[in-house]
Amino acid sequence: MIKRITYGVIFGSVLIITGVVFLCAFIVLPDTPQQTVVEKEPILFCGTPNPPQKSAKGREIMNSNCAACHKVNIDLGNGALRGIDKNYNAAFLMDYINNEDSLIKVNNSVVKQLLQKYGENDYKHKNEFTKEEIESLISYIVFYQNN
Repeated sequence: MIKRITYGVIFGSVLIITGVVFLCAFIVLPDTPQQTVVEKEPILFCGTPNPPQKSAKGREIMNSNCAACHKVNIDLGNGALRGIDKNYNAAFLMDYINNEDSLIKVNNSVVKQLLQKYGENDYKHKNEFTKEEIESLISYIVFYQNN
């Protein structure tokens, strides 16, 4: 009787161990061999061009200084930047972005129109961007409005 129980325990143990080994083999080993993933350059489609290098710097400036109040490609009224390259010259934008108060003090007609159209608020543009930074900012805005 003890021999029978011993053989039963041994046989049961062997079955359990065999089952665990097969279970682990199916869980650990994948069905198909894994392939190494190699990142490729993105393929552009639908005619989407690469943005100019100048626009990348403009995007940084926009996101860190302007995006809280302004949207690049949405025309919702106050804060909209659609068409700034067509409506305003670079010299005006340079003055307006860097020191809006000075244009208000000299009673600039364009600033008056903007204030009438969009209303006054407590924020006045006062930055210290270089000409190149403002050009890259305008380049970013124009690029993303046209694409």
